[in-house]
Amino acid sequence: MSLFYYNNLKVSTFHKKENTIILKFEKVRKVLFFRSKIWGVSGNHEEIVLSVNRTGIVNHENDYVFYSSEIYFKIVDERTLIIYAPESEISKSVIPFSGIRIIVNGLKNYDDIKNYRIKYKKYGLNKVSVYN
Repeated sequence: MSLFYYNNLKVSTFHKKENTIILKFEKVRKVLFFRSKIWGVSGNHEEIVLSVNRTGIVNHENDYVFYSSEIYFKIVDERTLIIYAPESEISKSVIPFSGIRIIVNGLKNYDDIKNYRIKYKKYGLNKVSVYN
């Protein structure tokens, strides 16, 4: 948590929380990282990044960026990862990950998003959230 000042007066605190989930694809010897982060004065900026890097600044050419509080995923086989995320909040990698196939399915409306939020376990999916 950080402090910021306006005209030499303490205004508020700056909330920041980060989490990392490691995905191992052992047959192709690749590791990917879901990095989730929430920040801002009121904690209202949300970002989940899929990257080959554990830490660092988001690289919009190499990373998948989801401007959402939650996304859902499943490792289908030793080379394939399927992701479900709100369609309007996806920034796809320009350069594909070497050896790993990423399939991003956009959830198009509120009902789809709500359905996955409630039933993701039933569908055999895992959740990445900025809150846990």
